[in-house]
Amino acid sequence: MKITIYTANGRGDEKNVLYPHEINIDTKQKLDASIFENDYVSALYKGNYRSNDNFIKANCIMADIDNDHSEKESEWFTAEDVKSALRGVPFIIHYSRNHMKDKQVTKANGTLEIRQKRPKFHLIIATNEITSKEDFDVLLTRFASLFPFIDKKAKDAAHFFFGTEHPKAELFDGYMPLNELLDEMEFDNAVENKEIPEGERNATMYLYATKVLKRYGDSENARILYDEKATSCNPLLEDNELETIWKSAVRFYQKVVVVDPSYKNPDEYIDTNSYAPTDYSDVAQARLIDKYFANELKYSAATLNIVYRNNKWEESESGAQAIAQELTERQLREAERLIIEYFQKCKVLGVFGIVANSKKKEIDGSLNDKQKEAYYGYLDAKKYKEYVIKRRASHAISASLKEVRPMVEIDSTMLDANPFLLNTPGGTYDLRKGVKGLREHRAEDLITKMTTVAPSLKGKGVWDKFLHTVFGGNQNLIDYVQEMCGITLIGKVYVEAFIIAYGDGGNGKSTFFNSISHVIGDYHGSIASDVLTTGIKRDKQADLAELRGKRLVIAAETKVGDSLDESTIKRMCSTDKINACKKYKDPFDFVPSHTLVVYTNNLPKVNTIDDGTWRRIIVIPFKHKFTGTEDIKNYAEVLVEEAGEYILYWLIEGAKKAIDNKFHIEPPAEVIDAIKGYKEQSDTITMFLQEKCDTSDKKAECPSGELYAKYRAYCYEMGEKARSTTDFNVVLSKNGFIKVKKNSRFYIKGISILPIDLSSAAEDFEELLK
Repeated sequence: MKITIYTANGRGDEKNVLYPHEINIDTKQKLDASIFENDYVSALYKGNYRSNDNFIKANCIMADIDNDHSEKESEWFTAEDVKSALRGVPFIIHYSRNHMKDKQVTKANGTLEIRQKRPKFHLIIATNEITSKEDFDVLLTRFASLFPFIDKKAKDAAHFFFGTEHPKAELFDGYMPLNELLDEMEFDNAVENKEIPEGERNATMYLYATKVLKRYGDSENARILYDEKATSCNPLLEDNELETIWKSAVRFYQKVVVVDPSYKNPDEYIDTNSYAPTDYSDVAQARLIDKYFANELKYSAATLNIVYRNNKWEESESGAQAIAQELTERQLREAERLIIEYFQKCKVLGVFGIVANSKKKEIDGSLNDKQKEAYYGYLDAKKYKEYVIKRRASHAISASLKEVRPMVEIDSTMLDANPFLLNTPGGTYDLRKGVKGLREHRAEDLITKMTTVAPSLKGKGVWDKFLHTVFGGNQNLIDYVQEMCGITLIGKVYVEAFIIAYGDGGNGKSTFFNSISHVIGDYHGSIASDVLTTGIKRDKQADLAELRGKRLVIAAETKVGDSLDESTIKRMCSTDKINACKKYKDPFDFVPSHTLVVYTNNLPKVNTIDDGTWRRIIVIPFKHKFTGTEDIKNYAEVLVEEAGEYILYWLIEGAKKAIDNKFHIEPPAEVIDAIKGYKEQSDTITMFLQEKCDTSDKKAECPSGELYAKYRAYCYEMGEKARSTTDFNVVLSKNGFIKVKKNSRFYIKGISILPIDLSSAAEDFEELLK
């Protein structure tokens, strides 16, 4: 669903009336809280001028929660309370300027009092589109009457809220607009009334008639429920008056309800299943959720509630609430169907006349078997309906979900467990079969992700042209890159690779990987580049937790002088379990399923000679420079728009090639040379030996301590980090230099330190003085 607000050009100006900036918020996407920096309204006005008379339209209403109604913390309303109250409705909470701040107030006697800090926030709640100020005001009034916790000040279509500096906001997704929730609540309240007193009969019966018409259409069943409800009027309404009310409600139904595009035909509600619980308890209700929704609801300690919607599983407490609410919807329809059935039987068999003329103790003896069956069936149906109404309360919904947990619980490792399945909008692909591996979506696959497009050949020429340009027409390199990118679709690490896309700016590397990351959608993850480097002081556990279940993880642009954190690289590019922890949740272990990529203009320093690090590093060179007409603005967006489907097709085929080759992906000469150059550039020990030492005399000897000291000085001069003595000695040994001991001192044979070139030093000094 969409929520639209309109913002001002500034913040904190009560006299401002202009709100020219329209901001559309997709409730399925991540919320950018910065949109609340400036003051805002919920409606579009003529000329963007805020006033009641200028109202044009709105698709949300706003309300305020200030918690000034009580000084008891236990009675304050929180975000979770609002979520329970607005069950299934998308809304946003924007914390106000005075959120969790002490407040100074003047009491009636003139003394000052400091009120304890408490939650204070603004609500922006999704509605159907409203196109008149009168309808907007009516909706606000209805909302305020059913939700007493809101501040009554925000009561018209011209109300605005202040923006905040460094705003904090939360988005709670849902599945229905506020209008529908209010309709349901008013419907339920009407059903709950045991007796309709004089003075309220006409209005209540009209409201009830419109509700049953909406639920059952202009049908016999709707009329039966209406007539049954009429028996609650005291005194009873005349038949002709009931008929007039009914016809008026039918006209409203036909002119307003039926023509609404969002209205569901009553035929869609036909259901022959039985939803009556074995007993009226939380556990029995939970068993029904398990029976009818086991393929839509799961629970694990790591994820809490997850629901299956839009062909994938996703963490969603509101989605779980929606399922529990849907069960009560089905139960309510079943209860009403039973009431209709037995009410009709009672009328035909003359039960109501007998009951009306019998004392309570005599009723049973006054009825024959068929009449008893009809009468007690009718009472049971009424009791069932009363039970269902109670089950629709927030606390009862929560209780059902709590009890159903052990029934639908899974181990989180079962999610996305098949590494070769790739979920797309068009179906699920088995990567081992490439683009021929398509099959239908299945809830039992327990897949939590989906690509943004389905694969096809659409845009093949566009993508092929880009590849030809960015890789200089080198087909060997393109084929290699296709396989390496293909393995990023596989949810298991078969190649322990740390891919570095390297080259100067404007060469297409970010365009290339941004296009891929957009196409693969949920399977892509991002990580801050500083997590990969040394010097970071914050805990990396939360960053690592975000990698779980991802298949391609991209870090953008390391800074000049950054050094890789070799231990982190090994953890992230391996098959060993990673221990991580999301904020405010328990730590957990997960097996990596991702391939790590960083694209950068600056190769990070690698301060190790460890083969475990270097065997993971793959450098893909990007040498082409986009200039002139080649330099297309927002090129990645263009590629995704024109060739997104083929990009995924190309990736899937790349994955199949890698699988067919048993993951033995031979790098071309360009990649081998790039890795070799990177390694040599990072090998300060070898560079020192080549630049500062004479290795031509095999009989030469140099004190090991002096040699290492010279090496450290060299690194300092070059601005590089010196390797440890262990690494230093390993490199010397690999190059054939032997350590010997003489007179209690260690020497390195076959090496000596070159004398300082004084003439060169003098020239450097003179150059410095210029």
